[in-house]
Amino acid sequence: MISRGARITAPSLAALTCGVLLQRRGWAVRCVTAAALPSGAIMLRPATARLLCDLWDDPAGALIADAHAVRQRIVRWGTAPETRVAQPGLVVDLARLLTALAARLAAPAADDAMDWMVAARPGDATALGEMARAGRRQAWISQVRLRDAAAEDTAVLEQCGRAWFMLLPRGGGHAVLHSVGLDGEPPPPPPGIAALIGRALTQTGPFAAMPRLRIPAARGGLIALGEAALGLDPLCGDGAGHALRGAWAAAEALTAADTRATLDTYTQGLRFAFDRHVAACASLYAACGPAWAAESPPFCR
Repeated sequence: MISRGARITAPSLAALTCGVLLQRRGWAVRCVTAAALPSGAIMLRPATARLLCDLWDDPAGALIADAHAVRQRIVRWGTAPETRVAQPGLVVDLARLLTALAARLAAPAADDAMDWMVAARPGDATALGEMARAGRRQAWISQVRLRDAAAEDTAVLEQCGRAWFMLLPRGGGHAVLHSVGLDGEPPPPPPGIAALIGRALTQTGPFAAMPRLRIPAARGGLIALGEAALGLDPLCGDGAGHALRGAWAAAEALTAADTRATLDTYTQGLRFAFDRHVAACASLYAACGPAWAAESPPFCR
């Protein structure tokens, strides 16, 4: 018999999307209200923005109507010369998006049974086992004010020594700076990015930034989604896309006639995505010099 109720441990892009897909299949879904939503911003590629709107039945794009558009990225990585690449995307305030998504979930009746727990945060899924980790890098997220001369349609990716940085303009003279390093302390931005920043406003972290995988991802009425199941290096720039695709796969697995077999397929899909992601990261970090040797195979676990 297919279970008909799911409880989401906290709002996240993957968990909320899985929740709305389950509701359309007749499930009752309850989301626990988080004390604090994640801060910062995410960049959605055009295909990811379309997927978000399709999954949430939002053809007019109301969920991302206030997103800030960027059209290109400047890349300074390793010893390669600076490049400027066309890379259109939408920078979206993460907390605002999650609030809008949570508001679209229908409230279940008080007596609805919750047969599955949907783990939205890594700590909610420890009963499934610890996550394997490929490397040890950590990230910090800073809200910054840009200088007047900074282009607000251009993201900047720069690697410098034992750290790398991504500056995402979010409109109105503001930006989000992602800083990833190896030394346990927030690394100072390199001169190229520092020249674009007027002042820092707030900073949060550290957060795990290495690729991470939890196997199995579902067992005994508990299923891990998003970062609770598969953590991606922010370097990939498609964490939102992976979260949305994983949410769809999880909803399909939970509502299938043979739930055990489809959940095994869900876990195998996560492993495939992890292996492919790690291989891509390894080739990029190989260009960063000996300081990043531990971030390439063989991996720290």
